[in-house]
Amino acid sequence: MDKRWEENIYYMIKCFSDYDRQKRVWLGQDNNHTSSFDEDISLLFDSYCFEDFILELKKDEKNKCPVDELVVFEKMLDTYESKFSDKEILEDFKWVEIVNQAKEVIKKWNQ
Repeated sequence: MDKRWEENIYYMIKCFSDYDRQKRVWLGQDNNHTSSFDEDISLLFDSYCFEDFILELKKDEKNKCPVDELVVFEKMLDTYESKFSDKEILEDFKWVEIVNQAKEVIKKWNQ
């Protein structure tokens, strides 16, 4: 598997695991960076082909990525019903569960 692909996926999941970062960049509180829920989702799924990444991981028995946790994370994102605004997403307890799952992915990935 391409190392750069793995690094990009890891970076995006790290972003999803960082609630404070989301709050800063999604709500325009960071002077150097801006983003949004839609933009981060698009990067992960469209630009970095997250679903294909998981499929490739399942084929590679030597991978060190936490496949099971990634599958759960992907399913949570896939079934998440987005709110009207990024502020509403950040206030949604279901979103907090997704952030916590992303933290779990990063924790296991680093082991």
